[in-house]
Amino acid sequence: MKSLHRSGWRAFLVVSFVCYLASIIVGQPTVRTVKAVPLHKNSPIVVLNGQMGETPLNRDNQVSGYQDWLKHLSFTIKNVSNKNIIYFRIDLLIWKKAEMPAAIGLPMEFGNRKPQSIEDFGSQAKRRVLRPGEVVKAMVSDEDFSYWDNELKKYGADVDSVTMDIRLVYFDDGSGWQVGTDLKQDPVTKKWIRADKQNTIRPGSSSMWLASLIPIHALGRCGKNSALFVPDIGPEFFFSK
Repeated sequence: MKSLHRSGWRAFLVVSFVCYLASIIVGQPTVRTVKAVPLHKNSPIVVLNGQMGETPLNRDNQVSGYQDWLKHLSFTIKNVSNKNIIYFRIDLLIWKKAEMPAAIGLPMEFGNRKPQSIEDFGSQAKRRVLRPGEVVKAMVSDEDFSYWDNELKKYGADVDSVTMDIRLVYFDDGSGWQVGTDLKQDPVTKKWIRADKQNTIRPGSSSMWLASLIPIHALGRCGKNSALFVPDIGPEFFFSK
């Protein structure tokens, strides 16, 4: 009887010790990385620096953080164009891992979410404007982070790195820019077309178009949140030196 009692006590101690070790491992921050992406030469905005909370990324664009590190990640964005910017979108790409069906992109946005027509942004007096040479801090919204964090947990994915991609910029003069292509709006249809040609933007250049081809649960939110996409590749490094 004593032997049985002793064995049960040992088993309890072993289980308790294992749980203790697990709690320590889970509670420890790990190295997180923001990867540099090639940048188009004509990009209207550049990333000056990044930080997680009050901790700046190191020279290797790394920082030590917990599983919710993306919630606290922010970047300083500079308008290097000669126009006033009223909207931009930069995506943080999370490559496919664990049980994820595909890569996903979390949006960091400035200004209102893009409407069909530039006039729909509201009057000029009410617009939030990023003027030439000005900087602004960008990060994933609490709403977007909450949604995608829950999705990633379903797939058992602990994100240790992201890849940044500048996707879209709109200016207050009615022009725009998308992954290296200058845009303008057709005065009649209000559709965005290439500034140098009279044709609409190819659907393949849109992350939302690619997402529509992949039927996963996340698409139920793609009208409001980010979607699946492949980053566009340009000739220069993303981070400004």
